[in-house]
Amino acid sequence: ESLVVREPDFEKARFELAQLYEQHNEIRKLNRFLAESADRFPQNHQWPRLQSIMALRENDPVVAVRRMQRTFELNPTPHTLIDLVSLQIRADQPLEALEALRAQLDLVRREPRLQILRGHALVMAERRDEAVLVFGMALRQTETYDELIFTSGQIVAALDLASAATLIADTFKNSRPFQVQPIIADLETQTKRYESALRRLEPLQSDIGTRSSKEQIYYYTVLAGALYLDGQYERAANAYEHLLRLDPDNLSTISKLAFVHLKDLFQPKEAVRLAKRANALTPDDPLVLDLLGVALFQAGESEAALENLQASIKAKRLPLNCLHMGEMLLKLGHRERAVEFLTDARTLAEQAQDERVRTAATNWLESLNAETMELTPSQSSPP
Repeated sequence: ESLVVREPDFEKARFELAQLYEQHNEIRKLNRFLAESADRFPQNHQWPRLQSIMALRENDPVVAVRRMQRTFELNPTPHTLIDLVSLQIRADQPLEALEALRAQLDLVRREPRLQILRGHALVMAERRDEAVLVFGMALRQTETYDELIFTSGQIVAALDLASAATLIADTFKNSRPFQVQPIIADLETQTKRYESALRRLEPLQSDIGTRSSKEQIYYYTVLAGALYLDGQYERAANAYEHLLRLDPDNLSTISKLAFVHLKDLFQPKEAVRLAKRANALTPDDPLVLDLLGVALFQAGESEAALENLQASIKAKRLPLNCLHMGEMLLKLGHRERAVEFLTDARTLAEQAQDERVRTAATNWLESLNAETMELTPSQSSPP
């Protein structure tokens, strides 16, 4: 502050001071300082950009739009236009967003993300047919797989899953099959059309090994999910094994495979092996510790199971680990302590709006009250 007072035109010091105000949460002082700096350096686009960010933090998207408009005037780049139009959409200003894009057609034609935003704005303006055409152009503009995945996700957010899947299929027909078909299959899986998703993936399987690792990982991720949800647990496990060969330290894949072996293939020892592998990657992850605890219990190692569940709850008290602790304590004959954990599980589940755990905990507690409990720990969703 003293340096800025002595040398008010030392802009680097101003940026550093603004950062310190933000780090110390001195919001009023920061806003005054940003306004003063924007007046002192009217041609530097960074100051109105920072003002826009602060306005958004304070939940004032209209002011954020106004500041970003000034930013774009000073720095008319595709990135700044993306920020401006995104804010206009967030501020429920679709017509203003469309006007901003119309005035920069050269930028829009070169940048798929601007086409996506244009489609969003058209949907908001109730011009869905035009939006579909624009989204189709955005899809055709994608060059990399990452761009295609991102664009598809944005289209899903603007339309519905089924419409997005139809649009993607119609746009590409038979081109880019190893990239396009898994994306459509993923959308079909999300709409519970598992058989259709699997039929779509099957013709690609013989040649998928020749594709890039990114394409293979996406393919087997979608395949494993569709197989699992279709009840084909052995084949799902094989698909997860393929994924692990491609990405050996992927925590999500290891945990899901452990869960399949535990819950669906009834192979608790293999589940323990995989859960320990996951635990080695993230020793303090409460969900992994919970999974390991349940697997150990099913494998007959109750003492180690309780130790891991205690470590899970110590790391973070969750509806799931409290439920499992209560179930295990019931099985081991510790009724009073079990009731405490089951009550905590129900309370935490209500707070987290986790209906599955809430229902399970409630059922146990009601059974205990009626003295008709059945002491069988349940398996839960994988972390």
